[in-house]
Amino acid sequence: MSGGARHRQGGAVTLAVSLLLLFLLSLMSLYSARLGDLEMRLSNNEYRHAQALAAAGAGLAAALNRLSALRPAPATPPFRETSGRLADGSRYVASLNVLDENNLEIQATGYATDGLGSLRLRQMVRFLPYLRRPPPATLTVRHHASLGEARVFHDRDDGTRIWNGGRLTVAGRVVANDGSACLEQALCPDDARLAELNDDAWLAQFFALPLAALRRAAVAIGGDLDDGRGGLLLMDNAGGPPLRLRHLRIGNPGLPAILIVSGDVDGLRDSHIQGLVFITGDLRGEVAGLDLRGALVVGGVMDVGAGFHLRRQGDLMSRLMRLGRYAGVPGGWQDFGPSP
Repeated sequence: MSGGARHRQGGAVTLAVSLLLLFLLSLMSLYSARLGDLEMRLSNNEYRHAQALAAAGAGLAAALNRLSALRPAPATPPFRETSGRLADGSRYVASLNVLDENNLEIQATGYATDGLGSLRLRQMVRFLPYLRRPPPATLTVRHHASLGEARVFHDRDDGTRIWNGGRLTVAGRVVANDGSACLEQALCPDDARLAELNDDAWLAQFFALPLAALRRAAVAIGGDLDDGRGGLLLMDNAGGPPLRLRHLRIGNPGLPAILIVSGDVDGLRDSHIQGLVFITGDLRGEVAGLDLRGALVVGGVMDVGAGFHLRRQGDLMSRLMRLGRYAGVPGGWQDFGPSP
């Protein structure tokens, strides 16, 4: 073979190899471009998912915060839907579904900033009443009670009007326990079970929350409230001198009050209260002009003069049991994935 022929044959082989390499490089470039596009898509999808998840979580929190901030929480939720937008432009829509008397479901849908990604979450919420049960008696005193010409009524003829854990004296006359079950007596003194309870156990007989949690949930008030305000109210005077309470007007027919007085009270005069008054310490002094529709609970000793009027009313007790707060149920959170 001549030199020219060999040269032409070598050039053809080089051209073929070059074309093959160019083809392979083109395939690799195309693959790299497709792979980069796929990674970009995956990255964008992950980012949208994270945005939607954060927005949906914010929707759950916003709805729960609105419920938890109500003082007091109404029996019927005050809103059905709430919406908002986050700083990055993502947004949420949260709605309430009533499951039964005490349980709700929050469904929150979060949307990514560009609107191409969404996620739905669910949170179960329960209504927690402040009271564990209605007070069984119109007047309950943990230790002995000395009353003047008290007028204490129960809305049922067979209901317990006065129940206490020590000696009971009414208008100078000592009332003896006849040995019957306390809930079967109108007046039931000397029940050692009450006197033996410590402070925590005594509180737990009436409230579903410890005192520290009740303090956080309550509205703090002074001793001169006169606007008929209802809900959970607190006068915190633990360790201080006894409070002298006068001219209180608390609670109303539509929204009764639970008034917790932390400490001792020296007199509760000329006051009109609809609801429950719970005094952690002693109640002494004058109570002339006190008109309480509901129940009175005293954690220490009660030694008062004449002239007060207590009347328990069943419908008011029912409304007291609807005072409480909403709280998320542990384990009630679920990720529903992308919304349809």
